[in-house]
Amino acid sequence: MTAESKKLSKSETVTAKPEREPSVTPISGINATHAPHQDLLVSAASFVRRAGEPVWSQITRSIEEQIVAGNLPYGTRLPTETQLAASFEVNRHTLRRSLRELVRKGLITATPRRGTIVSRRRIPYPISSKISFEDIITSTGREPGDRLLTHSIGLAPKEMAEWLTIAERSHVVDLQFVRVASDVPICLTSAWLPADRFERAGQLFERIGCLEKTLAKLGVSEYSLQQTRITSQPASADEIKHLELSKGATVLVVDSLFVDDTNEPILVCHNRFAADRIELLVGS
Repeated sequence: MTAESKKLSKSETVTAKPEREPSVTPISGINATHAPHQDLLVSAASFVRRAGEPVWSQITRSIEEQIVAGNLPYGTRLPTETQLAASFEVNRHTLRRSLRELVRKGLITATPRRGTIVSRRRIPYPISSKISFEDIITSTGREPGDRLLTHSIGLAPKEMAEWLTIAERSHVVDLQFVRVASDVPICLTSAWLPADRFERAGQLFERIGCLEKTLAKLGVSEYSLQQTRITSQPASADEIKHLELSKGATVLVVDSLFVDDTNEPILVCHNRFAADRIELLVGS
């Protein structure tokens, strides 16, 4: 019986070999190189199936958490499908479904000659006065998109009213949506626009499916970032749900004020970015 076909017990781990000469750029905060002969482990020891969620999804999350934690750095070659399936005590069909989801998220790539390689790179996201979300995501070779969750007209939150320089109890259009890159959730956004000028924004967004195109339809084709505040916080239950995050994940919070070409405030966004999927770049 070969080592590859041997059934592994649940308490065992399988070894993932790092590439000998990975042509990669080290990622800030994650070690991309290791000492020679150091073993890297895909661990199934703590994997416990839970009711109410497909097993393949649980396996996906288990491997994703190990990648995000840096236990499986960029360039690491994962064990074979047979080894991983045995480690997680599932059939290869279930394991392949997990691997396809990891590929979709950009965590791994599978090639015929090299095997399955950890390929996670955070998307570089410049905080710029002129570059839009669409431009940033398109420049990385991904397809940008917006998924509208809700839209309504209501009273402006106090701080957002101050940013928009409108009266505290003025009405605003409230947009709640998820921004995606090739169907992978990147950011959960709350956006507010003055209702007296953009009353139709919610209906247009629902039909068009894109914030930038909605603004263009409303006569705002030129606008720029005037003010930004960046913080971080543990992901809430709502953020974990919509961004498909693991429990205990962190989000980067970017509050932004945009003005039109006459310097009139038109939009405030409260963005919560998945910290493991993007890196914010702040220029001078």
